[in-house]
Amino acid sequence: MKILTVVCGLGIGGTERTAENFSIGLMRCGYDVKVYASSEGGERAENLRQLGIEVMYSYSELHELKNSGWTPDVIHLHSLRVSMEAFMLIHNLFPGARIYEQNVFCTPTKFTPYLSSSLQLSQWCLWYYSQFPSTKRVSKTILPNAINVSNFYPCSLVEREDTRRSYGIAPDDFVLLRVGQPYNGKWNHKIIDVFIDFHKKYPRALLWLVGASPSVVHKISRLPNKSVKNRILLTDKLIGDEKLRLCYGASDVFLHMARIGETFGIVLAEAILCGLPVVTHQTPYSENSQAEVVGHLRGGLVANRYGGIIAALERLYLEPEFGKKLAITGATVIKERYSIQSSINLFQSIMRGEVHSWKYVTKDLKIYLRDAIDAPIPGILFLLCMKKVLLYVVPDKYCRFFFRFWCRLFDKAVQM
Repeated sequence: MKILTVVCGLGIGGTERTAENFSIGLMRCGYDVKVYASSEGGERAENLRQLGIEVMYSYSELHELKNSGWTPDVIHLHSLRVSMEAFMLIHNLFPGARIYEQNVFCTPTKFTPYLSSSLQLSQWCLWYYSQFPSTKRVSKTILPNAINVSNFYPCSLVEREDTRRSYGIAPDDFVLLRVGQPYNGKWNHKIIDVFIDFHKKYPRALLWLVGASPSVVHKISRLPNKSVKNRILLTDKLIGDEKLRLCYGASDVFLHMARIGETFGIVLAEAILCGLPVVTHQTPYSENSQAEVVGHLRGGLVANRYGGIIAALERLYLEPEFGKKLAITGATVIKERYSIQSSINLFQSIMRGEVHSWKYVTKDLKIYLRDAIDAPIPGILFLLCMKKVLLYVVPDKYCRFFFRFWCRLFDKAVQM
Protein backbone atom coordinates (compact mmCIF):
# COMPACT_ATOMS: atom_id res chain seq x y z
CA MET A 1 0.00 0.00 0.00
CA LYS A 2 1.21 3.50 -0.89
CA ILE A 3 0.70 6.30 1.66
CA LEU A 4 1.26 10.04 1.19
CA THR A 5 1.74 12.03 4.41
CA VAL A 6 0.65 15.66 4.06
CA VAL A 7 1.81 18.16 6.70
CA CYS A 8 2.36 21.91 7.02
CA GLY A 9 6.11 21.62 7.61
CA LEU A 10 8.84 19.55 9.20
CA GLY A 11 10.07 21.82 11.98
CA ILE A 12 10.03 21.35 15.77
CA GLY A 13 6.26 21.49 16.46
CA GLY A 14 4.11 18.66 17.77
CA THR A 15 2.19 18.22 14.50
CA GLU A 16 5.46 17.96 12.59
CA ARG A 17 6.87 15.47 15.10
CA THR A 18 3.72 13.35 14.83
CA ALA A 19 3.82 13.35 11.01
CA GLU A 20 7.45 12.23 11.13
CA ASN A 21 6.74 9.44 13.62
CA PHE A 22 3.75 8.10 11.66
CA SER A 23 5.71 8.17 8.40
CA ILE A 24 8.63 6.29 9.92
CA GLY A 25 6.37 3.78 11.65
CA LEU A 26 4.38 3.06 8.49
CA MET A 27 7.57 2.69 6.45
CA ARG A 28 8.94 0.18 8.95
CA CYS A 29 5.72 -1.82 8.63
CA GLY A 30 6.35 -2.24 4.91
CA TYR A 31 4.26 0.59 3.46
CA ASP A 32 5.58 2.74 0.62
CA VAL A 33 5.55 6.17 2.30
CA LYS A 34 6.29 9.61 0.87
CA VAL A 35 5.89 13.01 2.56
CA TYR A 36 4.61 16.31 1.19
CA ALA A 37 5.26 19.44 3.33
CA SER A 38 3.77 22.86 2.54
CA SER A 39 6.86 24.74 3.71
CA GLU A 40 10.46 23.84 3.04
CA GLY A 41 13.20 23.02 5.53
CA GLY A 42 13.03 21.72 9.06
CA GLU A 43 15.24 19.26 10.90
CA ARG A 44 12.72 16.44 10.50
CA ALA A 45 13.06 16.47 6.71
CA GLU A 46 16.65 15.32 6.95
CA ASN A 47 15.69 12.59 9.45
CA LEU A 48 13.14 11.23 6.97
CA ARG A 49 15.51 11.37 4.02
CA GLN A 50 18.19 9.48 5.93
CA LEU A 51 15.66 6.66 6.38
CA GLY A 52 14.89 6.61 2.66
CA ILE A 53 11.55 8.47 2.80
CA GLU A 54 11.17 10.96 -0.03
CA VAL A 55 10.18 14.50 1.05
CA MET A 56 8.54 16.92 -1.43
CA TYR A 57 7.60 20.59 -1.16
CA SER A 58 6.04 21.55 -4.48
CA TYR A 59 3.09 20.62 -6.66
CA SER A 60 5.46 19.99 -9.59
CA GLU A 61 7.23 17.30 -7.56
CA LEU A 62 3.88 15.62 -6.86
CA HIS A 63 2.99 15.84 -10.54
CA GLU A 64 6.28 14.20 -11.51
CA LEU A 65 5.58 11.52 -8.91
CA LYS A 66 2.24 10.73 -10.53
CA ASN A 67 3.79 10.69 -14.00
CA SER A 68 6.30 8.13 -12.74
CA GLY A 69 3.41 5.81 -11.88
CA TRP A 70 3.29 6.35 -8.11
CA THR A 71 -0.24 7.00 -6.84
CA PRO A 72 -1.18 6.86 -3.13
CA ASP A 73 -3.90 4.57 -1.87
CA VAL A 74 -4.13 6.64 1.33
CA ILE A 75 -3.46 10.29 2.15
CA HIS A 76 -2.69 10.86 5.84
CA LEU A 77 -3.53 14.53 6.27
CA HIS A 78 -2.12 16.36 9.31
CA SER A 79 -4.46 19.25 8.70
CA LEU A 80 -3.05 22.02 10.90
CA ARG A 81 -2.00 25.02 8.73
CA VAL A 82 -2.44 23.08 5.46
CA SER A 83 -4.15 25.44 3.00
CA MET A 84 -7.30 24.51 1.11
CA GLU A 85 -5.51 25.41 -2.12
CA ALA A 86 -2.70 22.92 -1.45
CA PHE A 87 -5.19 20.26 -0.37
CA MET A 88 -7.34 20.62 -3.49
CA LEU A 89 -4.29 20.37 -5.75
CA ILE A 90 -3.37 17.10 -4.06
CA HIS A 91 -6.95 15.82 -4.03
CA ASN A 92 -7.43 16.59 -7.74
CA LEU A 93 -4.09 14.97 -8.56
CA PHE A 94 -4.94 11.78 -6.63
CA PRO A 95 -8.77 11.62 -6.63
CA GLY A 96 -8.93 7.91 -5.82
CA ALA A 97 -6.97 8.10 -2.55
CA ARG A 98 -8.76 7.62 0.76
CA ILE A 99 -8.15 10.62 3.02
CA TYR A 100 -7.68 10.23 6.79
CA GLU A 101 -7.40 13.52 8.65
CA GLN A 102 -5.29 13.71 11.80
CA ASN A 103 -7.46 16.45 13.31
CA VAL A 104 -5.40 18.71 15.57
CA PHE A 105 -7.98 21.00 17.25
CA CYS A 106 -11.05 18.72 17.53
CA THR A 107 -13.17 21.05 15.40
CA PRO A 108 -14.53 20.54 11.87
CA THR A 109 -12.13 21.67 9.14
CA LYS A 110 -12.65 22.81 5.57
CA PHE A 111 -11.49 19.36 4.46
CA THR A 112 -14.41 17.55 6.16
CA PRO A 113 -16.48 16.79 2.99
CA TYR A 114 -13.54 14.94 1.43
CA LEU A 115 -12.62 12.68 4.36
CA SER A 116 -12.86 8.92 4.68
CA SER A 117 -12.54 9.49 8.42
CA SER A 118 -11.61 12.23 10.90
CA LEU A 119 -9.10 10.91 13.41
CA GLN A 120 -9.30 12.52 16.85
CA LEU A 121 -6.40 12.50 19.31
CA SER A 122 -8.29 11.53 22.47
CA GLN A 123 -11.65 10.70 23.98
CA TRP A 124 -12.13 14.36 24.90
CA CYS A 125 -11.38 15.43 21.32
CA LEU A 126 -13.84 12.89 19.98
CA TRP A 127 -16.56 14.19 22.31
CA TYR A 128 -15.80 17.82 21.47
CA TYR A 129 -15.71 17.18 17.72
CA SER A 130 -18.97 15.23 17.88
CA GLN A 131 -20.86 18.23 19.31
CA PHE A 132 -20.70 20.12 16.00
CA PRO A 133 -23.78 19.62 13.79
CA SER A 134 -21.60 19.38 10.66
CA THR A 135 -19.85 16.26 12.00
CA LYS A 136 -23.03 14.25 12.48
CA ARG A 137 -22.51 12.13 9.35
CA VAL A 138 -18.72 12.14 9.39
CA SER A 139 -16.91 8.89 10.15
CA LYS A 140 -14.78 9.58 13.24
CA THR A 141 -12.66 7.60 15.64
CA ILE A 142 -9.61 7.98 17.88
CA LEU A 143 -6.03 7.80 16.69
CA PRO A 144 -3.63 9.33 19.24
CA ASN A 145 -0.33 10.92 18.39
CA ALA A 146 2.54 8.49 17.87
CA ILE A 147 5.46 8.96 20.27
CA ASN A 148 8.99 7.67 19.82
CA VAL A 149 9.11 6.19 23.32
CA SER A 150 12.63 4.82 22.89
CA ASN A 151 14.04 8.36 22.89
CA PHE A 152 12.69 9.22 26.33
CA TYR A 153 13.74 7.41 29.51
CA PRO A 154 14.94 8.41 33.00
CA CYS A 155 18.33 10.04 33.47
CA SER A 156 21.11 8.46 35.46
CA LEU A 157 22.09 10.18 38.70
CA VAL A 158 25.25 11.49 37.03
CA GLU A 159 23.26 12.93 34.10
CA ARG A 160 20.83 14.59 36.51
CA GLU A 161 23.63 16.18 38.56
CA ASP A 162 25.57 17.32 35.48
CA THR A 163 22.48 18.87 33.88
CA ARG A 164 21.54 20.70 37.06
CA ARG A 165 25.06 22.02 37.40
CA SER A 166 25.11 23.24 33.80
CA TYR A 167 21.96 25.31 34.40
CA GLY A 168 22.97 26.55 37.86
CA ILE A 169 20.37 24.46 39.68
CA ALA A 170 21.34 23.48 43.23
CA PRO A 171 21.18 19.80 44.29
CA ASP A 172 18.45 20.52 46.87
CA ASP A 173 16.26 22.68 44.61
CA PHE A 174 12.76 21.33 44.00
CA VAL A 175 12.33 22.01 40.30
CA LEU A 176 8.91 22.62 38.75
CA LEU A 177 9.37 22.33 34.98
CA ARG A 178 7.20 23.59 32.15
CA VAL A 179 8.18 23.04 28.51
CA GLY A 180 6.18 24.41 25.61
CA GLN A 181 6.16 26.41 22.41
CA PRO A 182 6.19 30.22 22.84
CA TYR A 183 2.53 30.82 21.98
CA ASN A 184 0.29 32.63 24.46
CA GLY A 185 -2.54 30.12 24.04
CA LYS A 186 -0.26 27.23 25.00
CA TRP A 187 0.68 28.88 28.30
CA ASN A 188 -1.32 30.13 31.27
CA HIS A 189 0.40 33.03 33.01
CA LYS A 190 -1.36 32.03 36.25
CA ILE A 191 1.46 29.49 36.55
CA ILE A 192 3.46 32.38 38.03
CA ASP A 193 0.80 32.95 40.72
CA VAL A 194 0.83 29.23 41.56
CA PHE A 195 4.59 29.29 41.89
CA ILE A 196 4.56 32.39 44.10
CA ASP A 197 2.10 30.77 46.52
CA PHE A 198 3.97 27.46 46.51
CA HIS A 199 7.32 29.20 46.99
CA LYS A 200 6.06 31.03 50.09
CA LYS A 201 5.71 27.69 51.86
CA TYR A 202 8.56 25.85 50.15
CA PRO A 203 11.42 28.33 49.47
CA ARG A 204 13.63 25.71 47.77
CA ALA A 205 11.12 25.53 44.91
CA LEU A 206 12.42 26.67 41.53
CA LEU A 207 10.33 27.24 38.41
CA TRP A 208 12.06 26.27 35.15
CA LEU A 209 10.28 27.52 32.02
CA VAL A 210 11.44 26.38 28.58
CA GLY A 211 9.96 28.22 25.60
CA ALA A 212 7.80 30.52 27.73
CA SER A 213 5.22 32.65 25.92
CA PRO A 214 5.53 36.46 25.69
CA SER A 215 2.70 36.92 28.20
CA VAL A 216 4.48 34.76 30.78
CA VAL A 217 7.83 36.47 30.23
CA HIS A 218 6.14 39.88 30.55
CA LYS A 219 4.49 38.88 33.83
CA ILE A 220 7.82 37.70 35.23
CA SER A 221 9.50 40.97 34.25
CA ARG A 222 6.93 42.90 36.29
CA LEU A 223 7.35 40.87 39.48
CA PRO A 224 8.27 43.24 42.32
CA ASN A 225 9.75 40.53 44.54
CA LYS A 226 13.32 39.84 43.41
CA SER A 227 13.61 36.81 45.69
CA VAL A 228 10.79 35.15 43.72
CA LYS A 229 12.05 36.37 40.33
CA ASN A 230 15.48 34.90 41.09
CA ARG A 231 13.84 31.50 41.60
CA ILE A 232 12.52 31.43 38.01
CA LEU A 233 14.81 30.01 35.33
CA LEU A 234 14.02 30.92 31.72
CA THR A 235 15.41 28.87 28.83
CA ASP A 236 14.63 29.97 25.27
CA LYS A 237 14.29 26.54 23.67
CA LEU A 238 15.79 23.07 23.59
CA ILE A 239 16.30 21.38 20.23
CA GLY A 240 16.67 17.62 20.11
CA ASP A 241 15.19 14.75 22.09
CA GLU A 242 18.36 14.18 24.12
CA LYS A 243 18.42 17.74 25.45
CA LEU A 244 14.75 17.44 26.34
CA ARG A 245 15.33 14.11 28.08
CA LEU A 246 18.07 15.62 30.26
CA CYS A 247 15.85 18.61 31.03
CA TYR A 248 13.02 16.34 32.20
CA GLY A 249 15.46 14.20 34.19
CA ALA A 250 16.94 17.18 36.02
CA SER A 251 13.50 18.27 37.29
CA ASP A 252 11.16 17.02 40.02
CA VAL A 253 7.63 17.78 38.77
CA PHE A 254 6.21 18.82 35.41
CA LEU A 255 3.73 21.63 36.12
CA HIS A 256 1.32 21.95 33.21
CA MET A 257 -1.08 24.86 32.81
CA ALA A 258 -2.27 25.93 29.35
CA ARG A 259 -4.85 28.63 28.58
CA ILE A 260 -6.48 26.55 25.84
CA GLY A 261 -5.56 23.13 27.23
CA GLU A 262 -4.21 20.39 24.98
CA THR A 263 -5.67 18.23 22.25
CA PHE A 264 -2.93 15.78 23.20
CA GLY A 265 0.20 17.17 24.87
CA ILE A 266 3.28 15.29 23.66
CA VAL A 267 5.51 16.94 26.28
CA LEU A 268 3.35 15.41 29.03
CA ALA A 269 3.98 11.90 27.74
CA GLU A 270 7.68 12.62 27.25
CA ALA A 271 8.04 13.93 30.80
CA ILE A 272 6.38 10.86 32.30
CA LEU A 273 8.55 8.53 30.20
CA CYS A 274 11.56 10.31 31.70
CA GLY A 275 10.36 9.58 35.24
CA LEU A 276 8.78 12.97 35.90
CA PRO A 277 5.30 13.05 37.54
CA VAL A 278 2.93 15.64 36.09
CA VAL A 279 0.53 18.05 37.74
CA THR A 280 -1.99 19.31 35.19
CA HIS A 281 -5.00 21.62 35.27
CA GLN A 282 -8.30 20.66 33.61
CA THR A 283 -9.70 23.10 31.03
CA PRO A 284 -13.24 21.84 30.27
CA TYR A 285 -14.07 25.10 28.46
CA SER A 286 -11.54 24.24 25.74
CA GLU A 287 -9.28 21.37 24.70
CA ASN A 288 -8.76 19.07 27.69
CA SER A 289 -6.86 15.95 26.63
CA GLN A 290 -4.09 16.63 29.14
CA ALA A 291 -6.16 14.97 31.88
CA GLU A 292 -6.45 11.84 29.75
CA VAL A 293 -2.79 11.62 28.69
CA VAL A 294 -1.53 12.10 32.27
CA GLY A 295 -4.26 10.19 34.10
CA HIS A 296 -5.03 11.09 37.71
CA LEU A 297 -3.04 8.84 40.07
CA ARG A 298 -1.50 7.21 36.99
CA GLY A 299 1.14 9.52 35.51
CA GLY A 300 0.62 12.33 37.95
CA LEU A 301 -2.16 14.36 39.56
CA VAL A 302 -5.01 16.18 37.83
CA ALA A 303 -6.57 19.31 39.36
CA ASN A 304 -9.81 21.09 38.54
CA ARG A 305 -8.98 24.35 40.32
CA TYR A 306 -6.20 26.55 41.67
CA GLY A 307 -6.32 25.03 45.15
CA GLY A 308 -6.10 21.56 43.68
CA ILE A 309 -2.91 22.48 41.80
CA ILE A 310 -1.27 23.69 45.02
CA ALA A 311 -2.42 20.58 46.89
CA ALA A 312 -1.04 18.30 44.16
CA LEU A 313 2.35 20.06 44.20
CA GLU A 314 2.51 19.83 47.98
CA ARG A 315 1.84 16.11 47.95
CA LEU A 316 4.57 15.46 45.40
CA TYR A 317 6.98 17.68 47.35
CA LEU A 318 6.30 15.89 50.63
CA GLU A 319 6.08 12.39 49.10
CA PRO A 320 8.80 12.13 46.42
CA GLU A 321 8.59 8.32 46.29
CA PHE A 322 4.88 8.60 45.54
CA GLY A 323 5.70 10.79 42.54
CA LYS A 324 8.28 8.30 41.27
CA LYS A 325 5.72 5.48 41.47
CA LEU A 326 3.20 7.54 39.51
CA ALA A 327 5.74 8.20 36.75
CA ILE A 328 6.62 4.50 36.50
CA THR A 329 2.95 3.52 36.22
CA GLY A 330 2.27 6.31 33.75
CA ALA A 331 5.24 5.38 31.57
CA THR A 332 3.96 1.82 31.24
CA VAL A 333 0.56 3.04 30.05
CA ILE A 334 2.07 5.56 27.62
CA LYS A 335 4.23 2.86 26.03
CA GLU A 336 1.16 0.66 25.63
CA ARG A 337 -1.13 3.36 24.21
CA TYR A 338 1.01 5.93 22.45
CA SER A 339 4.16 4.25 21.15
CA ILE A 340 4.73 4.51 17.41
CA GLN A 341 3.97 0.80 17.00
CA SER A 342 0.74 1.00 19.02
CA SER A 343 -0.51 3.97 17.00
CA ILE A 344 0.51 2.35 13.71
CA ASN A 345 -1.30 -0.89 14.63
CA LEU A 346 -4.44 1.11 15.34
CA PHE A 347 -4.11 3.11 12.12
CA GLN A 348 -3.76 -0.09 10.13
CA SER A 349 -6.97 -1.40 11.70
CA ILE A 350 -8.73 1.87 10.80
CA MET A 351 -7.53 1.68 7.19
CA ARG A 352 -8.80 -1.92 6.98
CA GLY A 353 -12.20 -0.79 8.25
CA GLU A 354 -11.92 -2.80 11.46
CA VAL A 355 -12.39 0.22 13.76
CA HIS A 356 -15.72 2.00 13.56
CA SER A 357 -16.92 5.37 14.81
CA TRP A 358 -16.78 5.82 18.58
CA LYS A 359 -19.49 7.37 20.70
CA TYR A 360 -18.90 9.35 23.87
CA VAL A 361 -21.74 9.63 26.36
CA THR A 362 -22.53 11.86 29.35
CA LYS A 363 -21.54 9.15 31.84
CA ASP A 364 -18.01 9.10 30.38
CA LEU A 365 -17.83 12.89 30.57
CA LYS A 366 -18.81 12.87 34.24
CA ILE A 367 -16.10 10.32 35.09
CA TYR A 368 -13.56 12.35 33.10
CA LEU A 369 -14.21 15.53 35.10
CA ARG A 370 -14.41 13.86 38.50
CA ASP A 371 -11.16 11.93 38.11
CA ALA A 372 -9.09 14.61 39.86
CA ILE A 373 -7.68 15.67 43.23
CA ASP A 374 -10.55 18.14 43.76
CA ALA A 375 -14.19 18.58 42.74
CA PRO A 376 -15.19 19.79 39.25
CA ILE A 377 -16.46 23.32 38.59
CA PRO A 378 -20.14 23.53 39.69
CA GLY A 379 -22.53 23.31 36.76
CA ILE A 380 -19.86 22.58 34.15
CA LEU A 381 -21.25 19.14 33.28
CA PHE A 382 -24.66 20.67 32.55
CA LEU A 383 -23.08 23.33 30.33
CA LEU A 384 -21.07 20.74 28.41
CA CYS A 385 -24.17 18.61 27.89
CA MET A 386 -25.92 21.68 26.46
CA LYS A 387 -23.11 22.43 24.03
CA LYS A 388 -24.51 20.35 21.16
CA VAL A 389 -27.73 22.39 21.32
CA LEU A 390 -25.92 25.71 21.69
CA LEU A 391 -23.74 25.08 18.64
CA TYR A 392 -26.83 25.08 16.42
CA VAL A 393 -27.32 28.79 17.20
CA VAL A 394 -24.04 30.12 18.67
CA PRO A 395 -20.51 29.91 17.17
CA ASP A 396 -18.03 27.80 19.09
CA LYS A 397 -15.85 30.78 20.04
CA TYR A 398 -18.75 32.34 21.97
CA CYS A 399 -19.50 29.05 23.73
CA ARG A 400 -15.84 28.81 24.74
CA PHE A 401 -15.84 32.37 26.06
CA PHE A 402 -18.98 31.86 28.14
CA PHE A 403 -17.79 28.50 29.49
CA ARG A 404 -14.40 30.02 30.34
CA PHE A 405 -16.10 32.96 32.10
CA TRP A 406 -18.28 30.55 34.09
CA CYS A 407 -15.27 28.50 35.19
CA ARG A 408 -13.39 31.68 36.14
CA LEU A 409 -16.13 32.45 38.70
CA PHE A 410 -15.07 29.33 40.64
CA ASP A 411 -11.40 28.91 39.70
CA LYS A 412 -8.80 31.68 39.77
CA ALA A 413 -6.42 29.51 37.76
CA VAL A 414 -8.54 30.19 34.66
CA GLN A 415 -6.93 32.79 32.39
CA MET A 416 -9.46 34.82 30.43
